[in-house]
Amino acid sequence: MITVARGSLVLMVHGLCAVAPVQQNDCWIEAAGGTLDAEDATALLDHWTTGAPMGRSV
Repeated sequence: MITVARGSLVLMVHGLCAVAPVQQNDCWIEAAGGTLDAEDATALLDHWTTGAPMGRSV
């Protein structure tokens, strides 16, 4: 398991999105709202940035 960051969810999402794409499948975020993989983190970051709707609730 690779720990990208601990703390605020926004910091963890940015950290996971910064991991090389070939390594992202080995990483995830465990937050109060659930577990996020790289795809979830990217969607969440896009939602925060553009207001685009999300497919799953986080």
